[in-house]
Amino acid sequence: MTCSVICWPSDSSGRRTPGSRSARRRSDCSAPHPLRRFVADRLLAGAEGNPLALTELPAVLTPGQCSGHLPLDDPLTPGERLRDAHLPTLARLPDSTRAALLVPAAAGDVAGGDLQRALELLGHAPDALLPAEEEGIVELRRGRLVFADRRLRLVVYHDAPTSRRRSVHHVLAQVLREPVVGRHLAAAHTCPSPDVVRAVEEAAGAAEETDPDMGAELYERAAGFADDHDETARLLYLAAVCRQRAGAAEHVQTLLGRAMALARAPALRRELAVLQARQRGATGHRRTAHRVLRDAAGRLTGEPDRAARLLLEAVDSAVHAADSRAALGSAWQAYRLTRLCGGDLAEAAAVHLAQVLALRGERGQACELLLGQTAGEAARALVGRAEVLGWLEEYEAACVLLDRVLGDQPAPRAAGARKRRLGRRRDVGSAAHCPPGVRRSTRAVTGRTGARPVKVSHGSRQTGPTAIRTVSTAGPPAVTGGLPHSARRRRRRR
Repeated sequence: MTCSVICWPSDSSGRRTPGSRSARRRSDCSAPHPLRRFVADRLLAGAEGNPLALTELPAVLTPGQCSGHLPLDDPLTPGERLRDAHLPTLARLPDSTRAALLVPAAAGDVAGGDLQRALELLGHAPDALLPAEEEGIVELRRGRLVFADRRLRLVVYHDAPTSRRRSVHHVLAQVLREPVVGRHLAAAHTCPSPDVVRAVEEAAGAAEETDPDMGAELYERAAGFADDHDETARLLYLAAVCRQRAGAAEHVQTLLGRAMALARAPALRRELAVLQARQRGATGHRRTAHRVLRDAAGRLTGEPDRAARLLLEAVDSAVHAADSRAALGSAWQAYRLTRLCGGDLAEAAAVHLAQVLALRGERGQACELLLGQTAGEAARALVGRAEVLGWLEEYEAACVLLDRVLGDQPAPRAAGARKRRLGRRRDVGSAAHCPPGVRRSTRAVTGRTGARPVKVSHGSRQTGPTAIRTVSTAGPPAVTGGLPHSARRRRRRR
């Protein structure tokens, strides 16, 4: 059967073209229930623009799958018409070849050597897939045996009995390595099992740094094997963290909603609330994020470091919400919690407090805080301290800190020239933007003068002072109680 293909690329700006919108409308109309956007994206990727697949793949979804509360089948389940369209192609193959095709259908994209070992363990002949190659059903691409038409893979997989599919996944879990082994372990079992949960969670942990989407999918599948509500909620929380790193905001909210409905332990509910606050802050609800983060920090009486990190996140949310009073309160709390302990966290708290003081126009206190203490050794904290000193026009002190970051030891004759070159707020910010050990000319980054300082944090494992990234080159952002008029006049004259 020959089907036309709808092409729906995106343009360079990431906007979807008219072909993409028509494919999405076709998919939405075929679904029995309203589709969440991330579910529709998964179906569109699996259909690859094929009109029949766009109609059939959504038609077999359950209400939980359409809403995103249940994971989609992997591989996706084909509809009856899609199955009937491809079965005649498979009917031309010998029975032994059709049976062997289940192995690459279940394995997906794996190396040819691993696939051959799985075929041998399952008792298939070494040339069992040769007729399928001759028919053009499978082909070798870069050392991997793949289906020429991805929809054929769906039909082959779901046409096999469930018991055979589990047997194949069990063998693939023995042959393959992490992180893909986690998916096969989950597919080979059906009942709740702590051992399966542990193994799939380990595979998810190995995948989340390089492929957060795969890590989230594995955590979500591990949650399906947990026999305790709090354990299920914990795994859904980890899946939400991965989805947040991948930028899937809608999926994060769905996972957090499922986890909050199951979680009973106060500590787990607090962590879920913190992640939800981060997500709300990322989507524009800065005041709500500040309040939740501040309240969560207040309940961490025995964990001062963790409380300080949450307070520093609350400071950033308040600054972005233009609420300098709230930012100042949280910054002072973080500073009091860390000043006696020292270290990178204390340095970050001092820099945050100085930033807020500078934003409120309290220049004297900010200078006293930064110049009256010995700077630490962490590059990010040094850059942050130098940036605030640049706002306060303490250029000589800022240059000294930047020299420590860049590893410079300027000669006495060159010190004056360097001071003059970095004697403008724009150039101090440009040098601060350079990563450690990298020398950039100020001319190469003068186009960044309109940026504003931000604090970037991805997920719950990189937050607070460890996630500061300096982007500012034009002074502090405008918030309630900004720099005094005299400072603004001096900045305009420069």
